[in-house]
Amino acid sequence: MEKQFLNLISCFTKDNNLTGDINNQSSDFREIVNRFNSALRLKNETLLVSEYMGQMIAPVPFASGGKEIKFVTLGLNPHLDTKYTNKTVKEKQAALSTWEEYSRFYNSEGIFKHVAVPIGRFYREMTPLATSLIEGEYINWLEFKQGLTKEETSAKVIKSLENFCAAEFIPFHSHRFKPHSSDVQKLFNTIPEFKNYLTLLFDTIHKSLSKDGWIVCNGSNSCDILLEMVSRNQQLGSLELVKDYKADKAYSLYYWGNRRVVLLHHFYAAAGRGLKLSSNEDKKRMIKDVIQTFKG
Repeated sequence: MEKQFLNLISCFTKDNNLTGDINNQSSDFREIVNRFNSALRLKNETLLVSEYMGQMIAPVPFASGGKEIKFVTLGLNPHLDTKYTNKTVKEKQAALSTWEEYSRFYNSEGIFKHVAVPIGRFYREMTPLATSLIEGEYINWLEFKQGLTKEETSAKVIKSLENFCAAEFIPFHSHRFKPHSSDVQKLFNTIPEFKNYLTLLFDTIHKSLSKDGWIVCNGSNSCDILLEMVSRNQQLGSLELVKDYKADKAYSLYYWGNRRVVLLHHFYAAAGRGLKLSSNEDKKRMIKDVIQTFKG
C-alpha cells in the first residue's frame, strides 16, 4: 500500500514521483490547502493546515497495518491535535522526513502503535467490530481481551489492525472541521486535484481490499458523503441497497460493485442514552445480522 499511498498524495503535488525530503512539497501543500479553505470558507480552528508549530503537516490519505486489507473504514479528515500533548506534531516527527519513511510509517504497525496505544474508546469499539466481520463471528471487547494483561491487550490490538485501513475523504488535517457531503461535493466540482484524489481513493480501496473484505462508514457525515458522492458522480460507481435499517436501528447495508458496505449512521464509538448502536446488545444484534445477511 505504500505506493498507492504516495500516488494519492501526488494528486496534490507538482511532482508525480514523490521521493526524498517531504519538505520539498511544502509549498504545494500550502497552496492547495489555501484553495480548500477559500472554497469552503473555513477560518480559525476549522482551517485545514499544511503546517503547525513549525512542523510540516503532510496529508494522510489512509493509514493501514501493512498486510492484506480486509477492513476499510471511511473517515472525514485527519484530526489536528492542538492540545499541549501535540500528538499530531509528534506523529509527524515519528514518520520522519523522507517520502519513503513517511509512507512506510503510515502503512505499518508504527502508526497504530502511535494512535491506538494506550487503547482508547475508539479502538475498544472498532477492533472487535473489525475482528467480528473479518472472522465471521461476533466478539465483544471483554471477550477480545479476556485473560490478557494490559500490555498483551495492546499487542493483540496492534496485531489485529494489520489488515485494517482507515481512509480519509479529505486527507488534510484540521482541529475542528468535520465536512458534510455538500463540502466534499463542492471540492469535487471546483478543485480538479481533489476530484482526481477522491476518484483514485475509491479505486484504490476497490482494488486493494481482499475479496471477502468490508467497507464501513462510521457516523452520519461519513455515511452521507459516501451515499451522496456515489449517487451524484457516475465515475465513482454505484451502490445497491441490501437492507435499510437507518431509521430504527441506525445501520444500512449495500453492495458497492462487488464490495460489501456497512453504513453506521450513528458514530459507533459514541456513548449516550438514546443513541442507537450504543449498547452491547444493539451492537451484537447488528453485527450478527450483517454477517448473516452477506453470507449468501
